[in-house]
This record gives sequence, structure tokens and C-alpha cells, in this order.
Amino acid sequence: METLIHASTFSSNNITHLTPWDLQIPVLAYIQRGLLFPNPKSPNIINNNNKNNIVEHLKHSLSRALNSFPLLARRLAFQQHLDDHTFSISILCNNVGALFVHAITEDTTVLDILCPTYIPPFVQLFFQLITNDEPTSKLLLEVQVTELVDSYFVACSINHCAVDGTSFWHFINYWAEISRGIDSVTQSPRSLYLNVGFPVKLIHPFVFQVISSKCKTVTTSPLLQSRGSCQKT
Repeated sequence: METLIHASTFSSNNITHLTPWDLQIPVLAYIQRGLLFPNPKSPNIINNNNKNNIVEHLKHSLSRALNSFPLLARRLAFQQHLDDHTFSISILCNNVGALFVHAITEDTTVLDILCPTYIPPFVQLFFQLITNDEPTSKLLLEVQVTELVDSYFVACSINHCAVDGTSFWHFINYWAEISRGIDSVTQSPRSLYLNVGFPVKLIHPFVFQVISSKCKTVTTSPLLQSRGSCQKT
């Protein structure tokens, strides 16, 4: 089930143009990380209503987190200028929302993920599939919560032009503290990676040309396998 989660407070409706520094990072690349949580220790966890309450709680806390990180509730827009065959990329600050997907798998357990030496290929199915084929309008944040037999897998994908690795985990920790109901959140909001350090604010979009090249010979290397890490909470 797919839902768009909006920031509960929205005060601006403008456009942020990506700077040349932002464009050094591939705008079609997403940072993707997953977090695996055991089912809450409750005798009533088998009750489907309790499971639905957990998902609804994550949606509500995500909306509150987006109040402090409104950039992630926006959309990346690609515009083609036909007169000079150039492109420009901007972020539409319209609170279109972050994609939240709720999925259920009835035959996968936490051991199926943690026991193998390397992360099983099927784990990639827990993430929203990001297609990088053609420039188009894209959300900056996509979340999928997958119910396993005995756990939850929370997969987050954030566009790399908006965050770096540090900003990614800063947002995740901030959302986690809100979800746990901490009264005084220690992960105070701060600026994300976008436009950091650029000396001027762009009033007009920065335009560029896309140069395509054809390679006569294409060589491929074997894919590297990933390993997960466990931490008791």
C-alpha cells in the first residue's frame, strides 16, 4: 500500500535551483539503507490491529520529522530547454510528500536475512526500485516498511543530491527519536547537504548540456556482495 506523507506544517512554496556544486553528485543516485527491528515484546503482537498501529505510528512520526526536514517532502524536477538543447534541475518546494510503502511477506524471518554471510539478494526487494533511465520528476525520499514473520524491515532511499551520508543518518536518528516518543529530541535539525558551501544563491536555474558517448567495448565486473551489521537495542 502506497501513501504520500506530507510535512504537517508547510510555510513556503518556491523553487530551489541546484548549483554546479550540487550537480557534481549524480542526481539520479539514491542512498539506500535498511534497518531491521524485531517485533515489539508484547503478547498481543499477533493481533493485526497492533501491527497496523505500528505502521500508522511510523507514518505519523515521519510526518513530524518532515516538519524539521521539509526538503525531503519535495520533488526533484528536470526541465529540458528545447531552444538550446540544455537541461536544468530544480527542487519544487511544494510539500508533495515522501513516498511511504507498507508491504507484507508471510514467509521471511529475521534469520533468513542475518544467517547468510552476505545479505541475500531478495533484501533488495524491500527497497523501492529507483529507475535511473530517463530524467523525470522524482521524489527525494522513499520509505518502505516490510512486515516479516517476526520483525520489521524499514528501508529508506534518499536522493544523493539532497543529502550526504552524514545528513542521511542525522535524519534517520531524528525520525527514530520522534518515533520512540522522546520528549526532548537530541538530534536537533540542521541544514541538509543541498547548496552547502556555494557562495551565492541561484535566482535562475543553472543550465547544462548532456553529452552522450558510445563505447565500442563494454566490460563488466562481478557485483560485490554486501554484509550487514547487528546491534542490540
